[in-house]
Amino acid sequence: MVKSAGTERISLAKVMTVTRPIALLATLLLMIPACAQQAPDLCIDGGFETAGGWELVLQQGAEGTMEYDASRARSGAQSLKLTKTNGRGYVVLRSAQPVSPEVGQTYFFRGWFHADEAPVSSALMFRVREKDANLSYDAIDRSYGWSGHSFIVPAPPGKWEKRIIGFSATEPREVYLHVVLYGNPCEVWLDDLQFTTQQEILQSEKPEPVERFTDAQVDALLALREPVTGAIEVRDGVSTMVVDGQPVPPMLYKVSGPEKAHYADFAYAGVDLITVPVELGNIPNRPGVWLGEGQYDFTLAETIIRTALRRNPNARIILDVWAYPYATWGDEHPEECWTDAAGQRAYTDFFNLQGFSDTLEELEGGRGKYFWYPSYNSDLWREDVSAATMALIEHLNGTPLGKTICAAFVTGGHDGQFVSLRPHHDFSKGSVAKWRQWLRETYTLDELAVRWGQRYDSYEAIPVPDAPPTANGMETKPPYQGPSPDIDYRTFAEDQTWVLRDHIAQAAKQAIGRPIFTLAYSAGSDGIFDTEYVDVAGHMTYYPYRRPGLPTGYEISDAYALHGKMFIQELDVRSWVGSVYPEVYQTWIGAGLTPEEFRNIHRKLVGLSLTGGHGWWYYDMHHYFAAPEIISEIGRVREIAAETWPTGDTFRPDVCVVRKPGQDAYVSAPLSSIMAGETFQTMLLDTSGVPYDSYFLSDILANEELQDYRVYIFANTRYLSEQERAAIRETLMGGDRVLVFLADSGYITDAGPSAEALSEFVGMAVTSDGGYSRAPAFVDVQHTLTQDVQPLQGMSEFLVGLMTQSGASSFTGRPQRFDVVDPAAIALGHYDDGAVAMATRNLGGWTSVYLGVPNSLDGAMLRNIADEA
Repeated sequence: MVKSAGTERISLAKVMTVTRPIALLATLLLMIPACAQQAPDLCIDGGFETAGGWELVLQQGAEGTMEYDASRARSGAQSLKLTKTNGRGYVVLRSAQPVSPEVGQTYFFRGWFHADEAPVSSALMFRVREKDANLSYDAIDRSYGWSGHSFIVPAPPGKWEKRIIGFSATEPREVYLHVVLYGNPCEVWLDDLQFTTQQEILQSEKPEPVERFTDAQVDALLALREPVTGAIEVRDGVSTMVVDGQPVPPMLYKVSGPEKAHYADFAYAGVDLITVPVELGNIPNRPGVWLGEGQYDFTLAETIIRTALRRNPNARIILDVWAYPYATWGDEHPEECWTDAAGQRAYTDFFNLQGFSDTLEELEGGRGKYFWYPSYNSDLWREDVSAATMALIEHLNGTPLGKTICAAFVTGGHDGQFVSLRPHHDFSKGSVAKWRQWLRETYTLDELAVRWGQRYDSYEAIPVPDAPPTANGMETKPPYQGPSPDIDYRTFAEDQTWVLRDHIAQAAKQAIGRPIFTLAYSAGSDGIFDTEYVDVAGHMTYYPYRRPGLPTGYEISDAYALHGKMFIQELDVRSWVGSVYPEVYQTWIGAGLTPEEFRNIHRKLVGLSLTGGHGWWYYDMHHYFAAPEIISEIGRVREIAAETWPTGDTFRPDVCVVRKPGQDAYVSAPLSSIMAGETFQTMLLDTSGVPYDSYFLSDILANEELQDYRVYIFANTRYLSEQERAAIRETLMGGDRVLVFLADSGYITDAGPSAEALSEFVGMAVTSDGGYSRAPAFVDVQHTLTQDVQPLQGMSEFLVGLMTQSGASSFTGRPQRFDVVDPAAIALGHYDDGAVAMATRNLGGWTSVYLGVPNSLDGAMLRNIADEA
């Protein structure tokens, strides 16, 4: 035992041994729907053991082959090798005979494939359609199917990946099974295809947390401890988490509720930084400590913290304050609630805004289920929730339990992340006043007249704009839109969520009376940089791209240390424990279903954080980490992190990606391929082999040390003000730099979309008809910048091609095409009609590379650009 917890860590190794036996294979039970016998498989020769069951169809200019291969097989004697040799069209393997699925039944077309390697811009898709139908995506799988079952996952020898989609017939149909290769050249081996109603659903153990210490032992250990302190400091240019004056790996265990918190297991792994959630407001069916105005009962908070300490008495606690009101707060302050244009108040049953109503009694469940939702913009709400936060922390700090608190996590609002909901503008009195004040501080009335095309005589005359109506389709408006009241309101609303977070974080720091740090969820915005009291922001990678073999498409700004902040990646990694998922969803969620898979996913994601100078937290919503194999792996990674953190790395790449927050607002389609394709573009960058930094434009223009990269990639800068354009010309367009512009860079001005403004910005003449387009680009020019570049370019078009072979899609809006019409530019690629799609031009002092197809900077082209620079 220790003499003082302030000088030495309490040794728990002997008592924290994980004794719970978990038989891995026993937890991986595949549940078959109840039936008298196994469901029939309608797929004929899905194992490719005989010839003749399948035929090759080449569509839209595709070139490729099929061949039976006895050198590789998942089962049986052989597999089928499917190859695509160019970048055009679709290579389709189609069943020779149709199948007749039973009406109303859900079928699953599954199979296994192996690929040695494949570019990001190639896809393997399963489709069930009529013989000559457009092979469009089926909505039965929602977004899980296309995002989780399209990319080709390279695998080591002998490993086969599963692919599966759902299908249901609403009327009698004869359909064919299609396996489709799309995109750039690639080859895959296929085996064991099935078409059956049988679905595999993973059922696994949900071990309960264990408590290894008594309250008496906890009290004895607490008596030895000194109050813990925490801070985020920038050391040697790296955002560093400091606990009790010492740098520690920023590695946390975050839980959604105390009843599922496996603190003891994580203690065994050496992870003592843990969140302990405490709900402020006492609401229906969810007890809290805040009972009414000025009324508290902190017994619940003490109980929750004691439970955590019985599981790990060494814990350095991050108090997770769930900042929601008590049940009658909205009744006492009706004007302070989130309000729609009709004057109805928002209501909720816990933390997500559910809708708007005049009364709660008219809702099913009434006051026994619902309560009113406070406005993010209400000064009274900010004051009341901050006072409740202070009361909670002051109380805990007056007990030995308060010694354990080193940080506070601010959780609140929609989804616990203070999401500013686009369809629900806030018309409450306080919100209207703040909106006008924000406009007054941001724009002159003359500037607003240019931006909005409408003049107001005073700020007091400016209303909160109506929320945009729900779109009836993806392409009801032009692809891009200029500045508008709605776009500015979205920026205002997001800004105000950070003001609220900051208010609560300030209260937490003031209440504790010693150094602590604060954390909050973020959706990737730069709002934290404007806060004074919030130190850490975090969010997660997208689920399906966590799988080994795929790039994540995950890019975080390197600017956090510039602002004295830290970023933490959320790892809500699923496993074979605590999971109950249908088959299509199971692959989409990116779960590691064996110790090896979990290890690969885990180290891939932690590696992103370590190399990016970021932290990570394990988010446990349902016993996801409660297995000895997982805890052992986490413990090993903690040891590696302790040896390598902080890195103090002084390496500076030659390439910088330039981004601006809030750019999605200028794209009209609610699920535009222009926006969604940006993740795929980041995948291309990440597989290029070229190291790069990523900064917001505002940081680059404000810091001279960020103005000396050799290559700048303008990846997400569609709206630029005149001041920003002038600053870029002055600071970056010179010095023999190379500036790469993706499609819509600088296309939006204060007065709206302008091809002329884009042309002036990128340094070459560009035109566009302003409409939606299916216009893939092809690299068909021999040039130093096109060496080894894949033929098909345009990840936005690639996304549309996943959804439908031709025309528009109900799942995503098509991109807009931009043509280079500058005789002084050198073409690098063309559209099918011969127009120039991408080009380069030396502008005397700097070189412009312009790519007119959204999200079309190939990894090989980036390597070539970096070599030339």
